[in-house]
Amino acid sequence: MVRPAPRLAALLVPLLFIQAPEPPTIRLAKPLAEFPDTFDQLNSVVELRDGRLLATDFAGPTVQLLDFAHGSRTTIGRKGAGPNEYMVPDRPLPGIGDTLFVADMGQNRFLRVTADGRVAGSFAFPAAAGIGGQFRGADRQGRFYYLGSRYAESGGGPRRARSPSDAFAGAADSAPLLRWNPAKNRIDTLARLRMPMLGKPATGGSSGHQVMMSRPQPFGAEDDWAVTPDGRVAILRVADYHIDWVGPDGRRTASVPIPFRREPVTRADRNRILQPVQAMLSGGTKFTVAAPKESDFTWPDFKPPFIAHFTLVTPEGLIWVQRSVPDGAEPMYDEIDARGRVVRRYLLPKGYRLVGFGKGVVYLTHADEDDLLHLERFAR
Repeated sequence: MVRPAPRLAALLVPLLFIQAPEPPTIRLAKPLAEFPDTFDQLNSVVELRDGRLLATDFAGPTVQLLDFAHGSRTTIGRKGAGPNEYMVPDRPLPGIGDTLFVADMGQNRFLRVTADGRVAGSFAFPAAAGIGGQFRGADRQGRFYYLGSRYAESGGGPRRARSPSDAFAGAADSAPLLRWNPAKNRIDTLARLRMPMLGKPATGGSSGHQVMMSRPQPFGAEDDWAVTPDGRVAILRVADYHIDWVGPDGRRTASVPIPFRREPVTRADRNRILQPVQAMLSGGTKFTVAAPKESDFTWPDFKPPFIAHFTLVTPEGLIWVQRSVPDGAEPMYDEIDARGRVVRRYLLPKGYRLVGFGKGVVYLTHADEDDLLHLERFAR
C-alpha cells in the first residue's frame, strides 16, 4: 500500500476537522405589506399565480381569497355538506398544475380549488386514512401524503411502545408515513416516523359520562416530514437532526447530520407549557378534565433540535425547519436545500408565526392585545 509522505499526511489531518462555514442569518424585521383586516385563526396561506392568497381559517370555518393589492377578502364555498362546502378546512396543498386542494378534516374529503380561486367540487379521502387523516403534502403528479395512525393494527394488535414509562396503554412509538395515488387507488408506506411519548391520561366528563384523554409529553422527541412539489419527501430525524430523502422514484438517500446546540428545558419553559393549559381546564365548565400538574409529565433535560409539525416547503422546494430556541428568543428557521444542507437561517420577530410562502416572499402572523391575528408579507 502506498502511504502519503509524512509532510503531506500532516497537511491532510487538519482538513478532516475543518467545519463548514456558518450559513448567513437573515432577520425578518420590516414587512413589505400588512393586510388591512384581522383574522380569528389563520391556519395557512398559499399564493395563487395572480398573487392572491388562498387562506383557511378554523374559527369561521372559512376558505378565503385574500388580495393584498386591493386589501380585500372573499369567502369561497361555505360551511356545509354540499359538493362545494366544508366543515373543518385544513391547510391548502398545491397539486397538479395550478390546482390547489384543501383537506376538509370534518368530512374526510378534499375540496378542489382552481387557479382563479373557484371551488370546483370535492372527492373523498381513501377509506384507509380513517377519520381525520392528517394530509400535509401533495405533489405535481397528483399524489397525496399523510401520517397514519400510531395505533395502526398489526398481526398482534396495536403496535406498542417499547418504553415501560409510557403511561397510556396502547400508545405506539412510531407511525407510518403514507403516499396515496388516487389514479391507481394505491397507498404506499414510505417510512416510519418516531412519535413522542404520551403522558398520564387525563380523565373527566359531564352528566355521568367519563372520558379519558391522552396528553403528549412536552418537548417530546418526534420526527417530522415535508413534501416538495416534485415529489421528494424529506423526513427529519430528531435523534441527530439529519434528513432521510425519498425520491419520486423511491430512491433513498440520507444527509449528514446538521449541527445543533442542545437547548435546556428551563423553569420558564415548563411554566409556558403548564400555565395556559391549567387555566383553560380549570374554568368551571360543565365538562371538566383534571388540570395537569408538573409531576404528570416526564420533562426532558433538553429540547429536541427542531419543533415538529411546523416544517414547510417553499414553492422552489426548499425546506424550512423551525429550530428549538431558548424561551423568549426570536423564532428561528433553517432553510435546507436538496442535499440536506442549511443554506440560510431566518429569524422571525418575537411572537410571529410562519403561515406560508409566495414568490420571493414569506407570510407571517402575529396576535394583538385582543388576540386578533394580523397577516404581514416579508421579503425572503
